[in-house]
Amino acid sequence: MRVTHGCFSCLPNISDDLCNLLVAYAMSNG
Repeated sequence: MRVTHGCFSCLPNISDDLCNLLVAYAMSNG
C-alpha cells in the first residue's frame, strides 16, 4: 500500500515508506 507523499501535514518531506511504517504502527496499536 502506497501513501501519497506529505500524508502528514506537519511532515511534508516524510518519505512514503516511513509514512507507511508510521501508519501501520498506529493501526497495529489501536
